[in-house]
Amino acid sequence: MNDLTITNIRYEDLKKFPNHFDVQYVNAYFVVEDSNEDDYPLEINKSYRSDFFCLIIVRNGMVKYTVNDTQYAILKGGILFCNNTDTFSINEVTADYEAKYMYFTEELFVEAKMNFKSIHILQELKGLFNYPILKEHGLLEKFSFYVNQLEALNRADKKNVYAGDMIMHYVSLMMYEMELFINKSQVSRTPTTREEEIVTSFFILVGENYKANHNVQFYADKLFITRKYLSKVTNKLLFRTPREVISYALMIEAKVLLRNSNLSITDIVNELNFTDQAIFSKFFKKHAGVSPTQFRQRAFDN
Repeated sequence: MNDLTITNIRYEDLKKFPNHFDVQYVNAYFVVEDSNEDDYPLEINKSYRSDFFCLIIVRNGMVKYTVNDTQYAILKGGILFCNNTDTFSINEVTADYEAKYMYFTEELFVEAKMNFKSIHILQELKGLFNYPILKEHGLLEKFSFYVNQLEALNRADKKNVYAGDMIMHYVSLMMYEMELFINKSQVSRTPTTREEEIVTSFFILVGENYKANHNVQFYADKLFITRKYLSKVTNKLLFRTPREVISYALMIEAKVLLRNSNLSITDIVNELNFTDQAIFSKFFKKHAGVSPTQFRQRAFDN
């Protein structure tokens, strides 16, 4: 990176961008905007990390960016998925650059009623951050259509009574199209180092076992490594501890169940294998800022 100081961008900060002043959205968990060289919101050669995800569709020109000291370029017709783990910097934006940006949080997938198996798409997509998708005209056409539809539906002033449900429909279609593309083309790269292989295997194990096993030692044993080494690798590659990865999986599933099921909180405690409701409530409030009951009530109110 050219700048050792990392600037963290929060999803809430997006509201400060000129395109979002005084705009009311149907769904608060994503925004779509056009961007070009004149109003590009990030400083050149400055290091950033965000707490949200971003899908970029380049319509014209080129942008060069750096991740982990390696520079890449995405050209007209390219698609780029940016995750909320990597530190990145923008190195060059050409004068004719035009792109469509969709910023979104994990809550969008909770609302879309996706379980963790589907949320795992996000983990697969993280491997695409360094690899812009180029010359995939079919996928480009579909994504451009989905994003344009989402942009139109999310404007509260359009007064579409079915907007909320239609948004969830397009979000689900978009993510499943991406998963189909990954499976078909095997874009998810084969790990090139032992550390990357460990992280990939760890994600798979978490996806299969997160409900039954919350203990980091369980995963370390399955990977035939020490807990200390697993922590070292995840911290290095993900900027997260193994515990944070497991907690992330549990929180996604907990939010899905609270928002989209008729299960009682006691049932959810049992489903996620917590010892008792008090421990689950403490865990949930630590990560969500509200109790499970408050989260469910807010979901119903909305």
